[in-house]
Amino acid sequence: MIAKLNPELADWRVEQLRNRLFNSRKDDPIHASEVDGNCLLKAYYRRTEEHLPPLGKDQILRFMRGWGIEYYIAPRSEKLEPKEKDGIICSVDDLTDFGISEIKSTAMNLRDFDPVKSTPQWISRGGIYCNIFDEDHFNLEVFFVRGNYKDIREEYRCWTIYFDPDDLLNIWATAQRKKALLSACVATLSPIPMNEIQPLEFKKGKTECSYCELSPMCYYFQGKEKGYKNRLIFQEKQNE
Repeated sequence: MIAKLNPELADWRVEQLRNRLFNSRKDDPIHASEVDGNCLLKAYYRRTEEHLPPLGKDQILRFMRGWGIEYYIAPRSEKLEPKEKDGIICSVDDLTDFGISEIKSTAMNLRDFDPVKSTPQWISRGGIYCNIFDEDHFNLEVFFVRGNYKDIREEYRCWTIYFDPDDLLNIWATAQRKKALLSACVATLSPIPMNEIQPLEFKKGKTECSYCELSPMCYYFQGKEKGYKNRLIFQEKQNE
């Protein structure tokens, strides 16, 4: 018996998934995931650029892991119809007798995880869902693929997040403001103002910029002059 490593097959499989991810959203309604606390520039570039830098292999594998786990836990999620309110749509991961569920997977350490502090964008998205579904709570279900890095190898934890009326009003007002700003900038191809760009912060001083595939062409990360120059170089290569 011979086991021969087949990198060509692995590369092909990854490329198949890459081609399915983040197709142009130019004509789609604003999605809750675009205004939930993640950097607005991601949504902006995906709506204004015809060609985008490819996702890295590590990012694709994280999506593969997350979607695979979600589908196994909630196989009917793809059949749930998106719901819209005031120009923002959402597609929840599951809707059961327990209510709305957002299903996630993470390599974060279970011991250090706080659902509100560690992943504020998940909480904001859940709050947007609650506004759209007229609910005051949602369920955050998290698969910890590395457990607590010690004696727990994998773990599955669920939290029910309750919002008071002021919380929901603030979350919805923020989402609506971001939706209006994103829509206006996309329609006029105007840059999003620098003071409106707030990448998520992680431990050790890192932000989501550190793994974003758009960083090379991003005027926030690279500076306006260099980011614009890199963007032109990338677009020229795509048009060759």
